[in-house]
Amino acid sequence: MSRASEPRVELPATVGAWTADGAPRRIDETTIFDYMNGAGELYLAYRFDHLDVRRYTSAELGEIHVELYSMEDADDAFGLMSEDWTGEPWALGALTVQSRRALYGAGLLRLACGTRYARVLSFEDTPGARAAIETLGRAIAADCPAPPAPGIVTGLPTSVPVGETPLVLQPQRTRFLRSYLVLNSAFYLSPDDVIGLDRAEAAVYAEYRPAAGDHTSRARAVLVRYVDAAAAERGLQSFHRGYLGDAPVADTPPPKEGQRGVGERWTAFALSGATLALVLDARTPAVADALLQALTGADEATEEPR
Repeated sequence: MSRASEPRVELPATVGAWTADGAPRRIDETTIFDYMNGAGELYLAYRFDHLDVRRYTSAELGEIHVELYSMEDADDAFGLMSEDWTGEPWALGALTVQSRRALYGAGLLRLACGTRYARVLSFEDTPGARAAIETLGRAIAADCPAPPAPGIVTGLPTSVPVGETPLVLQPQRTRFLRSYLVLNSAFYLSPDDVIGLDRAEAAVYAEYRPAAGDHTSRARAVLVRYVDAAAAERGLQSFHRGYLGDAPVADTPPPKEGQRGVGERWTAFALSGATLALVLDARTPAVADALLQALTGADEATEEPR
């Protein structure tokens, strides 16, 4: 479903003891930094179109703020949700508890449905405020679809055999992304975009930990589907230069698959068509290789048509 075809959100004029303070305020990419100092880059990184802000006030009970973001597609709304999987799951409209697309904690409700991403915030976490927030959340989620997560996310291997202790995917640490700024917030690669993300690509960051034993010994995975094979090749070359420190050699393209020690940890990479798979921060070469093979095998089985 496109953004234009989704039903318009009808927020109530009053909710419990709170009354809307005028009409919603429209924020776009030219004014987002006036509204939020420093945080605007996150929303622009997920192909933000516009934001409608509405404030509800109560003389005795303070304020409730509603932020309703309209994104380019449903994957972008999911990506914003994936920034933080903590909170109590709520069932709202088509959003189920199991989907974790509506999460509440400490007076803040976050939800993603269709191309919408929303934040509903009360500065006082009281039963009355919680009831009002739920009412507003139901209005936002009304008639709004709950599409599946991006295929690049659902296709991740959930378990990777490595010796006697498999590596297990950590869903609460999985992020859909389109920008190196978002990737750096999860695992810092470089101050520059060393894998060539320009918001047209689809990427996922994931963490894997041993099923038993040392749970601090984790490996990171990054899977990127570029717009075409040429963009993927440029991304790999940039990764070689910017992260692995390989000096370019004239007329000699870098290897498309391999692994490398980086400090006391291991990095592995593989390029296939328009897909680049990276394993970062693995504790041994065997772990890096096993996770890389699992990533490339799973991606070949689940790659979505363009």
